[in-house]
Formats: sequence, C-alpha cells, structure tokens
Amino acid sequence: QIAALHTPIHGLGQSLDRSLQHLGVQLPKNASLDQVFAYEYRGEVGNPQWYLDIAKLSGAALQREIVLLLAQNLQYQYIAFQERTQLAALEAAQLAQQTEVEYRPVVNTMNRITANNGGNQ
Repeated sequence: QIAALHTPIHGLGQSLDRSLQHLGVQLPKNASLDQVFAYEYRGEVGNPQWYLDIAKLSGAALQREIVLLLAQNLQYQYIAFQERTQLAALEAAQLAQQTEVEYRPVVNTMNRITANNGGNQ
C-alpha cells in the first residue's frame, strides 16, 4: 500500500491539474497519490495565505469551499477504507494458509480414525 501511494499514475497529474490550479501549483504529468496529497496540503491547510483568503470569501464562496473540503475528506476516507479492506483480505488469506498448514494433519488423522472405526463395525 505504501509503495502504491508513491507509484506514479499515468496521466494523474495532468487530469488533476485543472482542479488544483487554484492552489498555484502544477503537478507532474504522472504524479503519485502521495504527491497529490502533499500538493493539496501545502496549497491549502499548510499555507497561511489560504486562511487569509478564506476569511475574505463571501458566504456562498465559503460554502463552496466547505463542500470541496468535505469532498476531499470523503476521498481520503475512501482511500483509507480501501487500504483497510485490502489489509483485511491479506490477513484472512494468511490465516487461511496458516490454518491449512497447522490443522491439515489433524484433519487427516481424524479422517483415518473415522475410516478405521467405520470399517471395524
């Protein structure tokens, strides 16, 4: 997952360039998700001028900015959900493999005992 966040995505920077244009930054053409997050942070919350600009906004423009930030937050939550889901799937696969390795001999032994007992009746 960490490597995936740092892996350049073909055309990502180019496709997000217009939506991040208001931050005064230009993403690399093949940006990674990590780069996008860093640019967004530096251009908004990490930028003192952003707070001054927010203070000057009209009510409607401020509401628009709030909606954009909420949408951005939802995107981050979705990415975190995807990561947790993938990690849970990996852990389930590891547990299944471990269970198979540790308990297959027990099952085989029980099957032999059952087969032998069934033949003795």
